[in-house]
Amino acid sequence: MKRALGLVVVASCAFSLVACGGKVLGDDGDGDDGGVTISHPDDGGKIDPPDASRATDDPELTALRKKEGQIAYVYFQPQSSIPANVPPSHNVLLDKPKGAQDIYDHTLGLSRFPDGTFSCPAAFGVTYDLQFFAADDSLVADVTVDPNGCNEVQFYDGPTLQANAAYFSVLAKDLGLDEKDIYPYFPQGAP
Repeated sequence: MKRALGLVVVASCAFSLVACGGKVLGDDGDGDDGGVTISHPDDGGKIDPPDASRATDDPELTALRKKEGQIAYVYFQPQSSIPANVPPSHNVLLDKPKGAQDIYDHTLGLSRFPDGTFSCPAAFGVTYDLQFFAADDSLVADVTVDPNGCNEVQFYDGPTLQANAAYFSVLAKDLGLDEKDIYPYFPQGAP
């Protein structure tokens, strides 16, 4: 009974931490296999656009970086998988190659989504679809960005990266939007 109660207490503590935006990431790496690393989401951080000359052993990101310089425009479309949670009303077609390329570069500059098992804050079902096009109107990349939860940035048929507040600042600036309109995004009635 004592062991079962201990597990309930640990589970409750982990749930409380996760509900407040923390993450239980797993072994804390000190070798004793008895601890966990607990962290809080990064609300800041600087994102450097990737340097095309830097070496990488990540074939998915290397393939995407080869498309740098091809971006002519980007289409930004908010959507929601939960009908009651209305997404922002901003559909933006950014047809300025420099701005569209800047968003693509900063997207590729994000970190890989971490491995492991953990919970994320509420996501509300609202995501942003970014479609990057070349000058000949061919689709270069299709990306889904979650402005809440764990801020997943998922390339269609490609890697999953993780955004932070600095990424959303760049995204809003390049799209000509007020950042508070897209990040963090809380549908009407959400906390």
